Amino acid sequence: MPILTPQERLGTTVGAKYRLEKILGVGGMGSVFAGTHAITGRRVAVKILHPEHAGSADVIERFFREARTASDIRHPNVVDVLDMGTDEADKTVYLVLELLEGESLARRLK
Repeated sequence: MPILTPQERLGTTVGAKYRLEKILGVGGMGSVFAGTHAITGRRVAVKILHPEHAGSADVIERFFREARTASDIRHPNVVDVLDMGTDEADKTVYLVLELLEGESLARRLK
């Protein structure tokens, strides 16, 4: 399976149920997309670990551990973790988070 860039991932599905529709951000460890759950239609954020990090069991464990820790926190200022997994088709490691609409902190500070 070829390694896809964030741009090439647009319109694809991760975890057999999350359609990736818009790039929200790209960082050192991964990319975040706005997406939609294929069955419920719920809008979500999907964070995908970059392929160069997905080959490291330690990095994957840390990625999932941070998600599990965040999902234990119930607070209005902490985003909810809804799902996580590894795509069976291409081994993409991903997290699914609630999608928050609004402005970035950088924009707000201006």
